[in-house]
Amino acid sequence: MAHPKKEIDFDQLNKLLHLQCTEEECASFFSMSKNTLKARIKEAGHDSFLSYAEPHRAMGKISLRRHQWRSAEKGIWQMQKFLGTQWLGQSEKLESKTEVTNHAGAGLEEQQTQAVKKWAKNIQDRVKQTRN
Repeated sequence: MAHPKKEIDFDQLNKLLHLQCTEEECASFFSMSKNTLKARIKEAGHDSFLSYAEPHRAMGKISLRRHQWRSAEKGIWQMQKFLGTQWLGQSEKLESKTEVTNHAGAGLEEQQTQAVKKWAKNIQDRVKQTRN
């Protein structure tokens, strides 16, 4: 004797797809195999699980985005930061400037400038010596 035909509740399936459930998760929810789920979807006049799922998953993503925006508008800084990085290309750039000083208190940049000036003066002195 054949088993009774397993049916799916398309309203329930739509809710699962809004939550981005996979084909396997949807089949498990209805206590059936993925093949049976695909067959019921085709029997209902749809091409495939993926073609049926796509618009319902898109609606779930829209709903999620709406909730994210609302959270950001309420001042939840984590969501503002997330949306800023995802949609506005913002990033955290930490700049640190380390000041290195010698024993006399001169900064490294100042030391480098003085060294370059000294080197340039030495070159100029050599050029003068060769001309004389």
